[in-house]
Order: sequence, then C-alpha cells, then structure tokens
Amino acid sequence: MRQNKQNRKFLQVIGLKIRTRRQQAGLTQQQLSDLIGVSRISVVNMEEGRHACTIETLMVLCRIFKCQYADLLPDLSSLKLELKQSETIRKIAAEKKKKIAALNYQIKKIKAS
Repeated sequence: MRQNKQNRKFLQVIGLKIRTRRQQAGLTQQQLSDLIGVSRISVVNMEEGRHACTIETLMVLCRIFKCQYADLLPDLSSLKLELKQSETIRKIAAEKKKKIAALNYQIKKIKAS
C-alpha cells in the first residue's frame, strides 16, 4: 500500500510539472500528444498521474519544453518529508483511536455497574 501511494504521488508530481510546462508553452493536450506521438488521452493520464511516461517520452518532452530531466521529476527530499509527515499523522490517529476505544470500554463498564 505504501509503495503504491509513493508511486502515485511521484507520478502526480511529474504530471503536474508536465501540465505546467505544456501550459507555459501555450500547447493544448492534443498539440502535445501530436508532438510526442501518443494519444491525447495518454497526455491526460500522464498529467493526472495515472500513467507513467517512458524515458523516451521524457526525453522528447525535455526537448519540446527546452528543459532538463530534473525539471520534470519531483524533488525526492520533499516527497520523503511529506511521507514522513503522513506516517506521523497516521500513527497519531491510531493512538487516538486506541484511546477512544479504551474510553468507550470504560464508559460501558460504568454504565453496566
């Protein structure tokens, strides 16, 4: 599950960067799809983070947008920080859930007596 969440977030960041670059270049999704040789739906899926693009596609995108690979890839340190924060939130929520369950148990015992 965690791996899928990481992959999805990674692809979403790449997709957002592709969309931003496309819009800055004044291209429609159809125009970009024609330039890179894929369907418009493939561009939509890449921009939404539902579809990973190939290295070859990244190379073509970099040429079209006149940028480096790193410009289209996520900053891994920020993704790691975000994952740590979400793990911390998940742990806190689990602890709170346990405390609530314990309190509910105590309430039931009091009501039963």
